[in-house]
Amino acid sequence: MRILIADDHDLLRDTLVMFFETASDITVVTAASFGEAEQMINRKGPFDLVLLDFNMPQMGGLMGLETLLKRPGARWPKRHWRLGPRASSPRH
Repeated sequence: MRILIADDHDLLRDTLVMFFETASDITVVTAASFGEAEQMINRKGPFDLVLLDFNMPQMGGLMGLETLLKRPGARWPKRHWRLGPRASSPRH
């Protein structure tokens, strides 16, 4: 599994990397901003899981997700979650 983590907080990114990399079949790529995440998707994508911070400088996760989904060939995953304030249960 390939995971991209985009968050502007080093401590959170590093903690998530340490957690995910305990599994031998997971590769993690990180980005400190949405712009950097988009570059990683262009250079190293596709990813099986993308975690986007809601509140990043310049462009947060929700606006970034909308941008990603406008790309040619983009599609909503079969299952996705929104975590954070007023988080909801899994959506289909």
